[in-house]
Amino acid sequence: MNLTIQIAQTTLLLDEVHVFSDRLQLHHRVVRIISVRRSRKQEVSFYESNRI
Repeated sequence: MNLTIQIAQTTLLLDEVHVFSDRLQLHHRVVRIISVRRSRKQEVSFYESNRI
């Protein structure tokens, strides 16, 4: 009986870890997209300021 409870808890824990890592990867992707957009905006403003 104890063993099945431990196995169930372990699988739950593993599921949580998977969900957590998925969220982390998603977060990193979002951060990367935002940083790329920011750098592009900076480039555009840089070009515009040089054009004047």
